[in-house]
Amino acid sequence: MLLVGIGFFEKVLQGLSVRLGRDPKSDGKVVAENAEIYVQPTRFGDAHAILNLGRRVVVKRPPVKLVSGLGLNAQRAAGPRPGVADQVSVHITKALKAKGMEPVAKVKFSRPDTDMTAQALIVKRSEADAIILYSIAKADAMMIRSLNKVGAKTTVICAWAASSPALPKFAGPLANGITVMQTYSFLDPMLDGLGKKTLADFMKKHDVPEPSKIVTPAFTAHAYDGMVLLGAAMNKAGLSFKSGDLAADRRKIRDALENGLGPVQGLIKTYNPAFTKDNHDSVGPSDYIMTVWQDGKLIPYKGKQDWGKKH
Repeated sequence: MLLVGIGFFEKVLQGLSVRLGRDPKSDGKVVAENAEIYVQPTRFGDAHAILNLGRRVVVKRPPVKLVSGLGLNAQRAAGPRPGVADQVSVHITKALKAKGMEPVAKVKFSRPDTDMTAQALIVKRSEADAIILYSIAKADAMMIRSLNKVGAKTTVICAWAASSPALPKFAGPLANGITVMQTYSFLDPMLDGLGKKTLADFMKKHDVPEPSKIVTPAFTAHAYDGMVLLGAAMNKAGLSFKSGDLAADRRKIRDALENGLGPVQGLIKTYNPAFTKDNHDSVGPSDYIMTVWQDGKLIPYKGKQDWGKKH
């Protein structure tokens, strides 16, 4: 049996106003209403991430019972951004149904909660084999502690936010063995040349003592790949760099991103193409890997299936 717990959280959208519309070409992205679409990120997308989590579930014995849950941000009077929480729940249910599974109950938890005993008891009574937590790291840690408190022997699978050091900080030794979905790991035993050079440069620049101390490593890889893709698009676009041509240059960059940009080598993969007019997500479901917390280090999941992974 599998239990799914969702802790909803807002995406960080820097430089965008609150009166925005959603990019129909990519789930979760936001652009100004009635505007041309320029948002083309390298990021974790809810639909792709959840699809990958669903694929990672290995069913050892039928029938499989599931529990889905939703965690709300209690710090906002209006609750989570309308529609997004429902989308997350729908995506999880869809991914699981593809493997012949579906939730049998739902639990809710709030990000500031420190005691989730009530929710943990639901997990225990459901006799779930596993729980997928879709939340932020601290909330995941609180759920993990509550599961331990009530004696629920349940495998925990987390979305990307659990790569934060906050998980082992607040969960303590209970963090050992918790699996986390990622797209990249600097602790990959088969790290390629670009990965090794980027790692060395990053550690030197930011005075990081060892690779395991890089906070949320996949986010570092996403940021690196995003800048590399932008640079490649700018080189391809033939920009004038004149103040009067700003609007035209912006369109040239967008067109370069959407029309056959690649191959471009990044940390996560070689992008070829990076984007198309109909696909504004450069990172897809097959680009995810699983990692596991062990003694304060987030390492690639055992089994070697994700080591040296490139697409």
